[in-house]
Amino acid sequence: MQDSEPLLTPRQADLAVYEFLRQYHLHGLSESEEIGGLLGGLSLLVDGQPADPADVSDWAAAVSAVLAAEGK
Repeated sequence: MQDSEPLLTPRQADLAVYEFLRQYHLHGLSESEEIGGLLGGLSLLVDGQPADPADVSDWAAAVSAVLAAEGK
């Protein structure tokens, strides 16, 4: 990663990947209902928590795996 690239917190990265997938789905680039289901689970409730609580631990594991692979 270059110094000029923005750093995201895990929460910001979560929101970014959600928005990326949402736009992908909205623009009809995928006819898969699986993406729609995934987005439903990742969507945030009024209290800021994901609709599917299992996604919190799954996301944390993904972040940890990326950081470990990058030696951080």
